Amino acid sequence: MADQDQFSDVGDAASRPEISAVNLLWRILAHPVPTLGHLRDHSQRVWLVPVILGILLVAAQALVTVPIAGRSAGERLEVQPAQMPTQQGTDMSTRIIRGASLVLLVATALLSGLIGLWVRWAFRAAAVHVFSLGLGGRNRFDQVFTMVVWTWVPLLMRSLLQTLDIAFSGVLPTHRGLAAYPAALGQPLPSGVQYALLSQAQIDLFALWNLMLLAAGVLIVTDLSRVRALLVTVGYWALATALSLIPAVAGDLVLSRFPLLRGPGA
Repeated sequence: MADQDQFSDVGDAASRPEISAVNLLWRILAHPVPTLGHLRDHSQRVWLVPVILGILLVAAQALVTVPIAGRSAGERLEVQPAQMPTQQGTDMSTRIIRGASLVLLVATALLSGLIGLWVRWAFRAAAVHVFSLGLGGRNRFDQVFTMVVWTWVPLLMRSLLQTLDIAFSGVLPTHRGLAAYPAALGQPLPSGVQYALLSQAQIDLFALWNLMLLAAGVLIVTDLSRVRALLVTVGYWALATALSLIPAVAGDLVLSRFPLLRGPGA
């Protein structure tokens, strides 16, 4: 009887219809639970779809933001040389503008963006995999990685909207993370490490959507209870947030010990 049940399970899995990539993109947002179950059973190469989308979005961000940032830097250079001796200011601005090749800057932004994206995916998958196994989960790394990449889709949507906004407005956002909210409301912003911490804290509707999908994915892929799946998700979020805040805290500590590093007028 056990052999018959095993063969029947294999037959059922083989008879399930395949879902196209476009359908998966829609279903992960509209029907996440059954879609995550499908991805758990078909983790081979299906993660390529969001990976390709992520690569395209990183390339689009580099192509859109680098020229705008270069133009803003050029405008600042036109003002600063006026405060220096004429020849010295002209030579400095000429060297900087000519040395900053647009193609090189775009390529650098593209490479750093791709490395950062892969590092975040790998770190999230590794952390969730280890936390889940520690709490008694039954999961393979390839299943967790596929789930992590697909639950990243809301963040890809946020990147797309931000890129479109920058492309049409021609202006880079001044503030990031939670620091953007008081700035938009006209409220005074904190300074120093408090501002750095607010800038690093990325909490918005897309981030919450992503965490909800991640919690559902952990529940489905690892076979943990709801409480333990929630603990894995919250534990990962706390670890990732703490690690993202370390550079800001460490930088403020260094500057407080060596104030000359802040530069003139800081």
